[in-house]
Amino acid sequence: MRLPIMAGQFYPAQKQKLKFLIKEELKSVKNNIPEPKILILPHAGYSFCGEVMAAGFKQVQNKNINRVIIIAPYIELLTESALTKTKLGPRQLVE
Repeated sequence: MRLPIMAGQFYPAQKQKLKFLIKEELKSVKNNIPEPKILILPHAGYSFCGEVMAAGFKQVQNKNINRVIIIAPYIELLTESALTKTKLGPRQLVE
């Protein structure tokens, strides 16, 4: 299982603080795209782009999402069907 190695650096290390930060960011943006087909969001620390990420994720909040594609420089660290531990719980990843 891959561990959340950046916890405490680019986002809060404590689960409750992270959940609070995400909820606050989501409260500050509007849901103004009825049925988005795709989201392209930045991958950086919450203090740098949390507002932009929240604006994107707000558009799909409470919607049934079938697939999430992550394009990142360290994707080679993941193996097929890798289980990744996050501060919000484990997530199953498929390469």
